[in-house]
Amino acid sequence: MKDTKKRPTQADVARLAKVSSAVVSAVVSKGDSSNIRVGEETRERVLKAIKELGYVPNMVAQSLAGGRKKIIGLFSFESVFPKDPNDFFRDFLLGVETAAETMGYDLLLYTSSKNRNQQKRIYENDVNRLVMADGAILFGRDPNPKELIRLQKDGYRFVYIGRQDLKTPISYVAADYTGATCELCEHLYELGHRKFLYVGDVPLVERRLDREQGFKQFLQDHQLDERHNRIERGNTDTFVAELVERINADQLTAVLVEETPVAEQLVDRLAQQGKRVPDDISIAILGEPMGAMDLSIEWSGFDVPKVNMGHQAFVSLIQMIDANLTNSKVQLTLPCELRLGKTLGPAPI
Repeated sequence: MKDTKKRPTQADVARLAKVSSAVVSAVVSKGDSSNIRVGEETRERVLKAIKELGYVPNMVAQSLAGGRKKIIGLFSFESVFPKDPNDFFRDFLLGVETAAETMGYDLLLYTSSKNRNQQKRIYENDVNRLVMADGAILFGRDPNPKELIRLQKDGYRFVYIGRQDLKTPISYVAADYTGATCELCEHLYELGHRKFLYVGDVPLVERRLDREQGFKQFLQDHQLDERHNRIERGNTDTFVAELVERINADQLTAVLVEETPVAEQLVDRLAQQGKRVPDDISIAILGEPMGAMDLSIEWSGFDVPKVNMGHQAFVSLIQMIDANLTNSKVQLTLPCELRLGKTLGPAPI
């Protein structure tokens, strides 16, 4: 049988507590956006009525009323739930959640609305869906640049997790992929390696360009000949086979790989030719081993400070909101930590 019990309203609370609806509203909103001063005895009476009736404030109505809502939106350009413990986005969200709890904010997750290409979008029917929140944390590997630029021009406050190089600059918190890649190369250099192969994926986006820049900076710092230290991009089986041929022909001793699946294919193909990692060749992943199939390999690389990035993105956003800044931009780059697994060794003699 359908439950037809009426949901208690703010007016019901006001009648039971013998106060006006405006007083109830002031208590519910904790006085953040009200000029009404409520005495402690009256406040306790209202709270008792709320508890007795089981009243739940209408957060949507409160947000439409304007003022500070103490709500921050979370929007991803790709699906992020459900999450397993090893998911790439999990630690970003953990950092955001921890900061929100510390600073007394609620999080509002946006999960719906896709365009014809099944890509998630912020603007629907020419309306910004994020306006119910005071600001928003945005993330995702493949954002829509046009929507980010429009948000910035509209004066909506947000921070993106990950560097975005757009014609209209936006606020972001990113990892220092350039510095981490350079540091990893320096470690290999100390191990005696002088002939490197850099293996990247396509398309060329910021996170890949930053890593490539770190490799180029390393070559320049040590004046290594780029003809013997190559950069190759691709992700097909044929591409991997060609890489193995080049490794053998040029007697390369160290390989830096952006994506884990390509690194695993390289290990398998090299093993078929009797080459072992790291005795005969060293291989490092430029980041964390995401999407790894062979869990027995303890990859060397670097760890992205994802929890700290999520936390700092939230803190930076609240600072922008508190200062009522709409045109200023926060652009922070946080250091990564070198991770020395078991895939790096001294250059073979």
